[in-house]
Amino acid sequence: MIMKKRGLSDVVTTVLLILLVLAVVIIVWAFVRVFILDNSAKIDTGVFNVGFSIPSKNVVITEDNNITFKLTRSAGEAELEAVNVIIEDNEGNRVVKRIDGSINELGSKTINIKLYEHNLTSIKRIAVAPIVLNKDGNEIIGNEAVSYKIKGDEEGSILASPAPSCTGSETQSCSGSNECKNYQQTCSAGTWGTCTELGNKIDGTSCSTGVCVVGSCQIVMFNSQAEFSFGTQGENNWYYYRRSLSTGVYSLLQWTGPAWGGSADGILGQTYSHPAPNYDAVRAWNVSIPGNIVINVSIRDGDNGVGDGINYSIYKNSEQLYFNSFSNGFSANITNTTSVNVGDVIYFWTDKKVETDYDTTLENIGIIYF
Repeated sequence: MIMKKRGLSDVVTTVLLILLVLAVVIIVWAFVRVFILDNSAKIDTGVFNVGFSIPSKNVVITEDNNITFKLTRSAGEAELEAVNVIIEDNEGNRVVKRIDGSINELGSKTINIKLYEHNLTSIKRIAVAPIVLNKDGNEIIGNEAVSYKIKGDEEGSILASPAPSCTGSETQSCSGSNECKNYQQTCSAGTWGTCTELGNKIDGTSCSTGVCVVGSCQIVMFNSQAEFSFGTQGENNWYYYRRSLSTGVYSLLQWTGPAWGGSADGILGQTYSHPAPNYDAVRAWNVSIPGNIVINVSIRDGDNGVGDGINYSIYKNSEQLYFNSFSNGFSANITNTTSVNVGDVIYFWTDKKVETDYDTTLENIGIIYF
């Protein structure tokens, strides 16, 4: 009887040991499974299946220091989210720029990088690394999938850094970071040096946001009403004249408050003009910045219902840019484009037709450089 109890005890002990081992195995597997699943989500073979190519004929480095190239994707199922473009120059500088957006399998995308924004010149190579989404929707950045070494003879290229060899101490123009300044580089020991700023470009030179003024891009505009002078000729480049109908001679009007001139000479107020029997009322704008301008004029009858209308003209110096004869009750918007130089004068004539009674003309003149 005692032997039977002892045998039963050994069986129970063995079973308990087996259960204990199984419990330990289950607990360990739970931790290992979490680790494996977590890392399997992070390690996605898709990132290694994204390939690219950069055809030599589609690499262009322009003289304004931009690099443009076509990136072509190879076959591969990964969900491409973006790419990192790696750019290195001969000075050892390295920049990584993220370009968002997918590229379909076997598709292409043109990529443009403004090198001057990253202080890079004399580019050595460009490379691209994929950024893909794994199964959990998380981004994974892959290794470089393609690398392209700049040779200097790419089809259609104008190298941002000129030809790698030069002689003596010759100089040439180059492009810098400010489009309203002039730059120059000098040859030293057979190699072109860095671009050095020389000074401002001529005021009025067209740029991306208007024209150059004292070395920076600015939107330059003038307005006859906003800049009307209450007593000073030439303020904000505006002058106020009478023009003799018999001789064509311009004479400056006197300030009489609240307008220039009077009924015998013609009247020019902030918002209106009125000719005289023997004189045109002439508003004039003197050019202080060369360039291209758009002239916008809005006129309408200020004595609507009476009078015989007016003649209205625009001149650049002695060249007529615009003329029209308007009947009573007129309203018009006039647009004219022209180039100007410093010292030019744009004249705006309000002229009678036959009678001067009821010839008040509401007038607003805008001038903008482009």
